[in-house]
Amino acid sequence: MSLSAVAIKRPVATTMVCVGVVLLGLVSYGGLAVDLLPDIGTPRITLITRADGLAPIEIETEVTRLIEGAV
Repeated sequence: MSLSAVAIKRPVATTMVCVGVVLLGLVSYGGLAVDLLPDIGTPRITLITRADGLAPIEIETEVTRLIEGAV
């Protein structure tokens, strides 16, 4: 027997299977974790430069900016 012949011969069973599939879909949809604005973390790199005998502005311009440009 083909599937269509069984579905025509047993309409109540076919309806119950369809209702079951729809209910399972609704329950599954309710359990989905969908967020419109997900929390996306931006990648960060922390760079610490130390140079004895240099002023902070000199460290920034001569050392840190060069390393940041390379990274």
